[in-house]
Amino acid sequence: MITKIQEPVNRANGLLALLSIILLSIPSILFSQESDGWLYVAEAPSYTTWRPNDIVETPNGDVLVAFWDYEKASHILKLSTEGSLLSDQMITAQDSVVIISRLFINDNSNEYIALALCRPESGGTDAIMTLRFDDNLCVIQRNVIACDDLEQPIFNLCVLKQANDFIIAITERNYSYHLVKLDFDGDLLEWKNMEIDSLIHVCNLFEIPGEDGCHFGMYAYTSANNDAKMGVLVFDDSMELLRREYFEPWQNEEIGGNICLSYLYDVINSMMIPSPDNSGFLISSRLTESLYTHDFHPIKNDRSTIIAKTDWDFVMQNDYELVGHLNDTVEIPAYYKSIAYHAKPAYSKTIYQCTMQGFENVSAWPMALSSLGVIVTKVDEDLNVIWKKRFLSKYEFYPFAITGTYDGGCAITGMVYDDNNERRLDLFVFKIDANGTVGLDEIQEECLAFVYPNPAKETVNIGGVEAEETVVYNALGQRVMSFRGNEANVETLADGVYLLRVTDGKGITHTIRIVVNK
Repeated sequence: MITKIQEPVNRANGLLALLSIILLSIPSILFSQESDGWLYVAEAPSYTTWRPNDIVETPNGDVLVAFWDYEKASHILKLSTEGSLLSDQMITAQDSVVIISRLFINDNSNEYIALALCRPESGGTDAIMTLRFDDNLCVIQRNVIACDDLEQPIFNLCVLKQANDFIIAITERNYSYHLVKLDFDGDLLEWKNMEIDSLIHVCNLFEIPGEDGCHFGMYAYTSANNDAKMGVLVFDDSMELLRREYFEPWQNEEIGGNICLSYLYDVINSMMIPSPDNSGFLISSRLTESLYTHDFHPIKNDRSTIIAKTDWDFVMQNDYELVGHLNDTVEIPAYYKSIAYHAKPAYSKTIYQCTMQGFENVSAWPMALSSLGVIVTKVDEDLNVIWKKRFLSKYEFYPFAITGTYDGGCAITGMVYDDNNERRLDLFVFKIDANGTVGLDEIQEECLAFVYPNPAKETVNIGGVEAEETVVYNALGQRVMSFRGNEANVETLADGVYLLRVTDGKGITHTIRIVVNK
């Protein structure tokens, strides 16, 4: 069923001279049914891009989405549990561009907090804006913190909400870094210029439970001895650096003198959060698998997506799920937030990862790919796949952020390309239930094959589809075995990375990566 919520209307021209909040009528379409799933699309004006930056769920199940209109304003949408538009608030500031980076629920209240970048239109130093809203999205309090120590415009803001304050990592365009501490009223508590010349890009911040004092970590793309790699920097509550760790490449296979190494590699589409079972951390990232000769001359690189676990000391465990892709495509994690689970105990042990499938391209920026669909993978706390599905494969949907929802499902926001002679990028919000079932023709829901356990020791099982035949290839592309049905013994295979080409009962071929580690 397609329900037109509102007829298209002309957007108001001009922006307010002072910071203001306006209720707008945005042309929008809701795809819904009697289940818990829905798709909401907000139509941008012609030749305009609406870029979402964050999505959160309110305690009563409504969904908040923050997006920037690529002009001067940011917006916050509030959607009901059924996906209907409750309100759309536009945020502007005098002579400045406002870009909301993160949304937060204020604990034990019906209030929301937004942190934004405030950029003067005529040049000058960027600032950080904090906004506190009530349940109707009316502004209760606002504050602007001048960033006088900046030499360049802000390139990126990463925000961590702690018990009593916010920690913000600011990246300048010249890759200088600063750590900032604000209270919930937006008042500056501390500013620290970071003296870490090997830091290249901050992916996100996270709390470290169980450490003495209030410690937090920074997941980042770093450099040591001119060798760039993903790593973690640990800080105390005074924002002093305590230690740093690097995720080293690991060897998966050696064939005829050729060495296959795997390593995390992602400048932007990468995220690290504490695991729901408090045993360590979860990583959602791109994985590069490189084949080298014995003298480490590269033969080829191949990129997929990974969900991995580390312990509290950031040591990579054997638990990880490789997300396969088709022969001529690649998967990348959702641009800003690609992994989520809900804090509610009944649902916190199931984890969602959101990725995008597109034609082969090494760029981390999702718009450099031509989207072939939004993929959602649901795993348990041991990273065993529960289901994996692809949605919206007939249109160019680009996921940017995911959040867990109170019913055990998840909600995703992103951009959808509309080339109906208007060349615009609309905004979409997509809700699926805990079973990954939506049942709408417009959503194009497809079950995808997955392998478990992964890594495998003795046997592998194929889930998600009825497998007719599976062919197994090694890292050199050599066929090493084949089997029929949904289960096979892999004890005869050497440890390493393999490709499984699974043909299901409908004649569709699924390509899956698996690690054999006996």
